[in-house]
Amino acid sequence: MRVDVLLTDVQKALQRHGRRSTLRDYLDTVRFEWQEVALIVDRTLLLAFVLLTFSATVVILLQAPLSTQFLFGHQSAVDANDQTNSSQTTQ
Repeated sequence: MRVDVLLTDVQKALQRHGRRSTLRDYLDTVRFEWQEVALIVDRTLLLAFVLLTFSATVVILLQAPLSTQFLFGHQSAVDANDQTNSSQTTQ
């Protein structure tokens, strides 16, 4: 009779261990899947940040009066207007 109680306790302990192991495997799988999602979101946001920063930098540099003269070899409308006004005042 004592052996039956001992075997029952061992069987219950093995069942608990099996449930814990199954639960641990499930939680590990869920954690891994969330890590994959986080990695994808992180890289997507990094790409969006880089593209937006680069685009904003290009727009700002192309709108600057000195950059148009440097890049395209002609004067901007502001510079041409300034030269026209200064030539009219000297005459």
